[in-house]
Amino acid sequence: MKKILIILLSVYVFTACNKDTSKSIDYEILTGNIQNAPVDKFSLSDLQNKKVAEIKLDEQGNFADTLHLPTSYYKLNMGNQYTWLYLKPGDNLRLELDYNDFDKTLTFSGKGADLNNYLAKKMLKAIELRPKTSYRYFGKLNEKDFVSLQDSIYKAFDELLKDINDEEFKIWKNLEIR
Repeated sequence: MKKILIILLSVYVFTACNKDTSKSIDYEILTGNIQNAPVDKFSLSDLQNKKVAEIKLDEQGNFADTLHLPTSYYKLNMGNQYTWLYLKPGDNLRLELDYNDFDKTLTFSGKGADLNNYLAKKMLKAIELRPKTSYRYFGKLNEKDFVSLQDSIYKAFDELLKDINDEEFKIWKNLEIR
């Protein structure tokens, strides 16, 4: 009987010691600084435009928050400006920008920065190409010029994606570009 008890106790101790006690991270940390902010807070909305978080700024424009959001795109809204963020659990993202030059000063650092810097660069590229991507401009082109312009626009956006190491993100972005 003692032997059986010792064996059962040994098995219990062995399995208890081998259990993975680490928990998967289910939150994102978002910190940063927004200079010249016209308001003292900003919001994050999901893809259905439902507000999922509101984050307050201190007097210097600093903020910090822990978010419990699923992996997805979120729209950061502040005043009459916005940008897209891609957040996933485990991110520890720092955002810096000057509201007066929102798109050009938007930068990210920390875990998750590469994907969000890509999105910021993509938005700048879209603004730069806006005159050439309007329907009015496209409608005036002959077929050869139309195809050539489409190809160069695709290459411009694809070039931004080359430094991204997240394969799942790349697959979705490539589908979007095409």
